[in-house]
Amino acid sequence: MRRIQGWYGSFVAVLVSGCASLPAGQIGTDQAVITRDEIVRSGAATAYDAIRNARPLFLGFRGVTTVSGKSSPYPTVWLDGMEYGSIETLRGIPAGEIHQIQIFRTAIPSVFGTQNTSGVIAITTRH
Repeated sequence: MRRIQGWYGSFVAVLVSGCASLPAGQIGTDQAVITRDEIVRSGAATAYDAIRNARPLFLGFRGVTTVSGKSSPYPTVWLDGMEYGSIETLRGIPAGEIHQIQIFRTAIPSVFGTQNTSGVIAITTRH
């Protein structure tokens, strides 16, 4: 195999190493996901507390995300694959029931529909 030289070779090496898988059991490596272990370690009582402790930027104001200005500037909360409500509904979800919390900065229309332009906080419970 031919060796790639110069800055391009360095770029490819960094890109490939950044895509490598992480060792099993490593916690907190994916900034878009809050794991069960992180939730337990945080001592949070609700989903809102867990997010505020582990990834406060999940709760951030995103501003107007549509031309009409009719969208929410905060992500929509989904619970076990169904739309659950506004960001305030996180305060009613017990942290002890959560398996994982994931943020989608922009909604995936095929999964969450087109109305969630400010993103989605998707919570999976421990059922």
